[in-house]
Amino acid sequence: MESATPAITLIGARQRDGYEVLAYYEENDSTSLIIGKINVASYPLITHHVIMVPMQAGNIDKSTIDEGINRLYAPYGVTWRLTVDEPFTDRSWDTGYDGLQGTGTEFYSMFTEEMRALNAQYTALRGRSTKQGTDIGFCDY
Repeated sequence: MESATPAITLIGARQRDGYEVLAYYEENDSTSLIIGKINVASYPLITHHVIMVPMQAGNIDKSTIDEGINRLYAPYGVTWRLTVDEPFTDRSWDTGYDGLQGTGTEFYSMFTEEMRALNAQYTALRGRSTKQGTDIGFCDY
């Protein structure tokens, strides 16, 4: 029994390449009309490296986070390589002693003074920097 919905299988393309898929309607033996078009693009595979840094003693379930984030992003050609660092309990960056200040920041575009101080303190004590191609995520749970 045939399906009422037609299916097509698209071939892959080289990264940063693409092609058009056209849908034609044949009116008769000599006339056809283009009734749809979709552009198919191919992007390079991307790997992100991230270090998760717990802000207090405790265990981060690396395998659960690793599995979840890669299951979410794998269909889009993005792989995450996750490393969990030792807890970073130095709170000298916390000027108000009330946790990380987050007010007044814009999404991914600005860091507060405490965020800058935390990054600087972590880099100074652990010798790791976000400028080395690895993202750092601080987790306070």
